[in-house]
Formats: sequence, C-alpha cells, structure tokens
Amino acid sequence: MLANFVQETANNPGTATTINLAGPATGRRGFVAVFGSGATVDYVIDDGTLYEYGIGVATAGSPNTLQRTTVVENSAGTTARLNFSGAVRVYGALSMTRVAHVMVEAPRVVAGVAQADFLLPGTFRAFKLRLINVTSDAPRNMHIRFSTDGGSSFVTGASYSYAGGIWNAATSTFGGDPGANLGLGKVSNNVSGGGAAALNAEIDIDPGTASRAANYRSSFVCVDATTLYNGGYGGWCTAGAATNALRVFTGSAGAPAGTFTGSLELMGLR
Repeated sequence: MLANFVQETANNPGTATTINLAGPATGRRGFVAVFGSGATVDYVIDDGTLYEYGIGVATAGSPNTLQRTTVVENSAGTTARLNFSGAVRVYGALSMTRVAHVMVEAPRVVAGVAQADFLLPGTFRAFKLRLINVTSDAPRNMHIRFSTDGGSSFVTGASYSYAGGIWNAATSTFGGDPGANLGLGKVSNNVSGGGAAALNAEIDIDPGTASRAANYRSSFVCVDATTLYNGGYGGWCTAGAATNALRVFTGSAGAPAGTFTGSLELMGLR
C-alpha cells in the first residue's frame, strides 16, 4: 500500500523485526495516520548509505510501530533485514522488483519432452510463464496443472475450470471453449505438429491461498498446417492451499499426450 508524503523517522532500529516509529518528518504524514493500524505497507528504511525496501505492517501504539515482514531488496544485495544504527528515515516507496517481473530461473530450452515442471517460490506474489516457439509431435493443446507440495504430486480431478475464446483466421470466426472439471487447465489450442509454425503464449499466474483458488490467464498465437489461431484462456484450480509448483504439458481430449519442443521462461513479481 502506498500514499504520497508518508515519511517518519526511527532511531537505532538494528535488525529488529519490529521498529518504533518516532513520528512524521516536518511536512510529511505518518504510516498509521494514513493507512490505519494493521495495514500492510511498502516501506524503505534509509540512513543515507544503506537502504532496505520491504513490505511491512504498520500498527498503532505508544509509539506506533512498523513490522519488517518481508525484505524485497537491500543495498547489500540480499533479502535480509539490515543492521541500521543511528537516525534513519522510514518512508513509503515501491521497489521496481514489485512492479516489474524478474527471472525466477534461467530460460529453458526443451526438446521432445512430455512435460516441464516449475517451482513457484513463495517470495513472489505472482508469475508469468512464457512459451516461445513451441511445437509438438502432433497437433495438440497446451495444458497446465498445479501442485501444493513442491511438485511431488499435481492436483487432478474435479478441481479445474476454464473458459477461452479462439479466433480462426481462415474462417474469420470466433468460437468459445468452456471447460470444467477436466482435471487440468487449458492454455491454448492447436499447438502445431511436425515442426510447423509454432505456439507463442504468455500465462499470468496467481498461486492462490488456502481461501483463494490458484488462477491463470493466457494469451496465445499459434498456427497449424494451414490456419492461424489466436485467443486466450482463463481458469482456476481449487487446490485448498497455496500452490508452489506448476506443470505444463501437451494433451489431447482432456488428457496428457505427446511431447513438445521450444523455449520456456518463468518470471516472478514480488
């Protein structure tokens, strides 16, 4: 949470999880006064040399406090709480890693694989998976599944629902594609077979929580032997917990099938 002109001072916070706020600087406003007690806020602690960007909780009290819940980045190049001494400024600001996706792992180039699994680290709040120049052994669809145990198993059964729309350039028609309880999520149609022009897609992923289903939104362009298709899908998975791994695979008739080749990039948003 952000607002203009939120800045306070603190003294000798060290590495403490909770720091005492000494009140707003002249002409500025305090965290609790602006956001209320218990609000989650984006903060920076800065002593003129060291800096720490993080996500914290502002709490009313005598004095008001700020809990340094999650360090996003700091001047030491880590995500640890820094050891500040003396007077520091504490103000509302957003690290660029909170507004821009960063690579979660090195890009992968795969050839003839049945599936590709990715961990979804809890240090990120959202993800984007890019599929670049992907072809399959035969014309197939591209699917995803989620895991809540780090990829040891993947949710199947009646936990998935999705809906999509596809533009067929050959016939200049738009068609809908609703699906429910098929045991997988759908990302695209018509991944080309035999090395023809390939699928390119982006999938935005919210890993969800115990009370909010994991969900995704894809946009894609692909070409089969003769026809250009483009469109997108949206779907969700009621996994009952935050998901922490993802599997992508090709399939046919709602079941895994075949292999695929191409490049995959997983990025995260803190």
